[in-house]
Amino acid sequence: YAGGKMTDWGVHLIDMVLLGMDAKAPKSVVSSGGPYAYPKSDMETPDTMSALYEFDDFLMIWEHNMGLRQGPFSTDHGVAFYGDYGTLFVNRRGWEVYPEENRKEDGSLTYETEKMPFQPPKGNSRDLHAVNFVECIKSRNKPVCDVSIGSHVAKVSHLGNIAYRLGRKVYWDAEKNVFKDDDDKEAQALVTADYHNGWKLPV
Repeated sequence: YAGGKMTDWGVHLIDMVLLGMDAKAPKSVVSSGGPYAYPKSDMETPDTMSALYEFDDFLMIWEHNMGLRQGPFSTDHGVAFYGDYGTLFVNRRGWEVYPEENRKEDGSLTYETEKMPFQPPKGNSRDLHAVNFVECIKSRNKPVCDVSIGSHVAKVSHLGNIAYRLGRKVYWDAEKNVFKDDDDKEAQALVTADYHNGWKLPV
């Protein structure tokens, strides 16, 4: 059922990437995977998968596996932003910075930036979201995580599954909400609802 780990965890972690990189949508996605952890399962989404998302000025690599609790930097999940001076690692438990190392001829090390030890979040994020939501009902302001943000990151996650199902790279037009190749009816069918009993959205 649903979109497997790609959409289950993707909406939480890819959301961090889109926010951190101030990115809108990928230009293209290609992915590969399969039922490697549970080959006899009836799941239609891969339990093990890698997807490469191409944005305007960076690449995002998504990886997931089921059955293992080993992820990046000896944690079970997270997002790593790799830069010239160091790496920012963040997950739902906090964040830290790993500086880029330079080894001198005498064997000593210098660092491109200061190491920042693990920083836990301030407050309970679920409680803070709930409070913000109630405050926005009263004020009529948009919440910190508006519904459009959730909708957008869900689309990005689904693109990984669509590329996997088609077995090829797909090219996305975020402004039109369609695949760029007008002849790509096979891909477009996977983002088009199949309504039943004559029901359709009002125009």
